[in-house]
Amino acid sequence: WPSTEFALGVDVAGTQVCWRPAATRSLAVVGRTGSGLTVLTESVLDQARAAGWMTLYASTIGRESFDPAGVPGLVSSSLGSYPADRNARVNEYSAVIEIARRMLQHRRSRSIPGDVPEQWSGSSLLDARTRDVPILLVLDSIDAYRLVGRPDAARGTVEAVCAITDILAHGFDHRIHVLVTSQLEWPEYLPPLWTREIPEVVLTGKRDIATGRL
Repeated sequence: WPSTEFALGVDVAGTQVCWRPAATRSLAVVGRTGSGLTVLTESVLDQARAAGWMTLYASTIGRESFDPAGVPGLVSSSLGSYPADRNARVNEYSAVIEIARRMLQHRRSRSIPGDVPEQWSGSSLLDARTRDVPILLVLDSIDAYRLVGRPDAARGTVEAVCAITDILAHGFDHRIHVLVTSQLEWPEYLPPLWTREIPEVVLTGKRDIATGRL
């Protein structure tokens, strides 16, 4: 874990760029549609699973390649397809965040006997043997989730936003790292605390006026 690096690609000068989670905690990847945003995200997830990490993936759109039944090592994912009601999409996204929140809570309480809720005690995901396994939480299109995730859009969304804040602020202490992706103006649509807790931002695609300004 301390020395794990995930290859991201090359920068405009042709130099290889890597992300070392133990050194920089969380990462944001920002890019337009077609800029390689999804390819980079899938690559980091594959690298994390190959390194023995737990991986959680939340998306506002369905991706066949991330069907949890067909991807070994993927703890959770959005569904491959959604009903027309966008509220269901928000709920699926929030469910992945809730799993990460429970993992963080469990790891916080592992040194306090009897502090783990009884209903979690038999879960293999929360077993004491997995407490030092690094976790990668990928929140795809975080800005889109934030926009549709208004308190009146779906139950539990406010709690999910609070959970993300907690995970970003304290997950690093328990080897829980967050990778967020964004296709809109960064960080215009996100809470300031979120962007302060993400020290490293990668812009995908070719440099232009918009990315230069970002």
